[in-house]
Amino acid sequence: MLRHTILALCFAALPTAIVAQMSGGMSSADESSGEMEMSQPMQGDVSSMDGEGGMDGMEAPDPLYVYFETGSAKISGDQEMVLDRTVRTFRDGDWIVIEVSGVADTVGDPAQNLTLSLARAQAVANGLLARGVDPVQLQIRARGNSELAVRTDDETPERQNRIAEITWR
Repeated sequence: MLRHTILALCFAALPTAIVAQMSGGMSSADESSGEMEMSQPMQGDVSSMDGEGGMDGMEAPDPLYVYFETGSAKISGDQEMVLDRTVRTFRDGDWIVIEVSGVADTVGDPAQNLTLSLARAQAVANGLLARGVDPVQLQIRARGNSELAVRTDDETPERQNRIAEITWR
């Protein structure tokens, strides 16, 4: 039941352009880990790409992070520059996919945190789309509080866990 609800929320939150692109993609939810992934189809031959680098095997740059306030998926003005840097890094490299993984801290209900982490990833994806990134080159993932940057006890607010992590493949 949770999986169907989460997938429905995913599609409801996605812009029409991404939903159209996803018609050939796949989606999966792992209820035991509280993680969800949305994948768009990739175009072109990726056979020469290894798991870590771009098409020519170069090493991926360090991840970038967009930080959020507690319970919020709104990107604050001081975090907008991270989106600009993401687009520059993507265009300057030989990457075919930007992966955006939303994360939430341990404050609140885990199911709500999974939904919140999806909203954070979607907010970042929307910002990248507004900056001209092709929706086919975006992948969003909701990790809830299943993969924390900083391990904490339940109900512990932690800024480093209220993020959207941006990586390249």
